[in-house]
Amino acid sequence: MLVFFGILIFWVVHGVALGQAPGLHFDEAWAANEAYRIAFEPGFWPLQGQSAYTVPWNLYPIAAAFKLFGTEVWIFRGVSLAYVFTGFILIRKALVIWGEKRAGDLFFFTSSFLLGLVLNHRFAVEINTFHVFCFGLLLFGLSRLINISSNRKVSLFFVALAVFFGVTSHVLFLTPSLAAALVPLVLGIPLVRDTRVMLLALGAVLSPFFLRIAFLVPERDKALILAAGAGACVLALFFGAGRVWGTAKLRQWAMITTGVISIPFIFLTLIFLEGHWSVLFSVGGLQKSILFGLTLLPGLVLFRLQRKAFWSEKFKPFTLFFFYLCIGVGILMIKPTPRYFELPEVVAALALSLALARYPRSVLSFYFVVVAVFFTLQFSENYLQPIVQGKVRESKFSFLFIKDDSRDHLSKQKLSEMIAAWGCRFESVQSPDSRVMEALKFLSHTSYWKTNSQVQCPSGGVRVYRTVDYAVGHSILAKAYGFTIEKSEGPQ
Repeated sequence: MLVFFGILIFWVVHGVALGQAPGLHFDEAWAANEAYRIAFEPGFWPLQGQSAYTVPWNLYPIAAAFKLFGTEVWIFRGVSLAYVFTGFILIRKALVIWGEKRAGDLFFFTSSFLLGLVLNHRFAVEINTFHVFCFGLLLFGLSRLINISSNRKVSLFFVALAVFFGVTSHVLFLTPSLAAALVPLVLGIPLVRDTRVMLLALGAVLSPFFLRIAFLVPERDKALILAAGAGACVLALFFGAGRVWGTAKLRQWAMITTGVISIPFIFLTLIFLEGHWSVLFSVGGLQKSILFGLTLLPGLVLFRLQRKAFWSEKFKPFTLFFFYLCIGVGILMIKPTPRYFELPEVVAALALSLALARYPRSVLSFYFVVVAVFFTLQFSENYLQPIVQGKVRESKFSFLFIKDDSRDHLSKQKLSEMIAAWGCRFESVQSPDSRVMEALKFLSHTSYWKTNSQVQCPSGGVRVYRTVDYAVGHSILAKAYGFTIEKSEGPQ
């Protein structure tokens, strides 16, 4: 019963106003337009995504949904959210196999009340949705491999499938893949031959993908280092992982060093779990964002009380995996933003679930009541309502080396409705901002763009600017939702 209630909470929290909040991110808009082309443009079957280090596997089910149910933002995000849900089901199954059924049942609660994860899952891009599915499949395969002695080939197949689709969909998935391979080496657990053969086979299958990165990514030096490094890691694991390296004391120092190095990256993960701070700044300032700490604080206190358990023999692999994952994401994605830390945030939610599972029902009830109250107030008042009502204003947030801005939270949906109400079609709209045009292009295929046939669009069409970029102009038609719209005087 507990898990079914958690699933209900998951869909309510993640699904409410899914088509309206957040505003349509540029990466989302690009992906949605690509899925639209797959669905309705004959012969269009791309194998390269937005960059040379991506393959748009996640867009093909979305394209099928467009053909079956129509083109809407909520359908686009709904299919992506289904990836997350399936990944969470697999993660729960992995926890059950690991002997942590109660933590698996609690996982849906903890992940649904951590605002950073909820907001990430509303961005329908591969690193925040499809990667969660691949990650769930990876953990499921690993848990079977460790705890179920029979059918090793099936378990290895699940692991290989997760790594292949995860890495090719976006190269960032290389971080959990390598983290999973590094943990047994540091713990002094040699990998048996069939596991090393699987790693070598994966390296061979993925080699064309990494060659594409090496030759097609504009930053050639970084691309070559990434491709060569990935190949070197696979070969080193194949030839070296069959034996125990170093002494027990050396491996202990390696674990301690890893923990120390991971501290700033874990700090980033916890900061990002609190949500997108820039949105809070744009709707009310720091005094509102401080309250978000109360959603995570009780859990961190309980986590601290259980900290010794995470260095026990049972949990040591999990702890090391978390360290390597945080370090890997932090190094590979030099620009730290909440969306890139999706998988470390999922593992943090897992750790919180494991800690909470060791407390009696009364403590858990108190914790979830406190968290639910603060989460609901903050999520509704300071996030959903401002975006749905178009009250977000563009602002930038900076804290230490963390930078974020709210431009992609601006409601292009509201903007589309307004322009369509003036009788304008998409062809009549211009903007110097390609990110805005990409979003409006997809929204023109949805119910947000219902052109009023009884109103004549201004002669020459309209030109849209983000208000922060708007200089002195003329013929201003409206200033709304963070945008300035003026009558166009023709092509510029």
